[in-house]
Amino acid sequence: SDAAGKAFWNEKISLDGGRKISYEPTLPDINGGEYELSFRQSTGEKGQFKIPILVSKVYEVQKAPGNPMEEDLASFVDQLSPIVIDTMQDVFELTFDPTIPRWMGKEDLSAQMRVCHDNSGIYFRIDVTDDRFVQKNPPGQMWKSDDVQLAISLPGQKNYPVFDIGLIGGQSILWCSRNADAAKQGQWDVPVRVTRVGNNQMVYEVYFPFEKLGIREIKPDSGIRFSLLVNEDDGMGRVRWIHWGDGIGKGNDPDLLGKAVLKL
Repeated sequence: SDAAGKAFWNEKISLDGGRKISYEPTLPDINGGEYELSFRQSTGEKGQFKIPILVSKVYEVQKAPGNPMEEDLASFVDQLSPIVIDTMQDVFELTFDPTIPRWMGKEDLSAQMRVCHDNSGIYFRIDVTDDRFVQKNPPGQMWKSDDVQLAISLPGQKNYPVFDIGLIGGQSILWCSRNADAAKQGQWDVPVRVTRVGNNQMVYEVYFPFEKLGIREIKPDSGIRFSLLVNEDDGMGRVRWIHWGDGIGKGNDPDLLGKAVLKL
């Protein structure tokens, strides 16, 4: 069950009294976060016990043949395994006003994120489906309307940065809204591109040079953590977000961020 106590998966196992077993549950594709396993006897004497679990997902960041912001590597990026955010368990509602419709499904708001690196930096592409794009805020408050937020943490880094990517007046902007070093807050001068595609698609792209993130060397399966949050404003203010991992909208703990490894 999830943090709200709603059950979304079950599986039967057989136990012999007095014997120990090793059990590896086959969980469905879920976000990382806090969950609970409940065990209940199906026959005989009734009994139930619960075990809290912390689910961490690991995303493999593949090596690209170059920097997708500088070279035509769209076909390479397209074939990368996506992080898909399009189910109710990915949604966090911010208002309970009966006049404001709840999340209506993936055509209302959903996202896919693909990530790769080129040994010199890490590239994110987030494809967002949103039935209405609204952004009228200054760069430091883009999160109040339609934008995406990224948190990135290196091993052992407790005070990790959080970035906003948005489109204001036709200009693509990357803004560091949270950073332990106050001098690094504000607009970052790195490759960033936000593109509107049709009436309901936004493509957010950003390339972080490793040096800017404090990464001096990468080794096979080097660890990195990141989370994604997509804000929605349909003209009535920020009403919800969808997310992969936590540590942005909820909590400020690197252990809540999604896990990834850099493949060489």
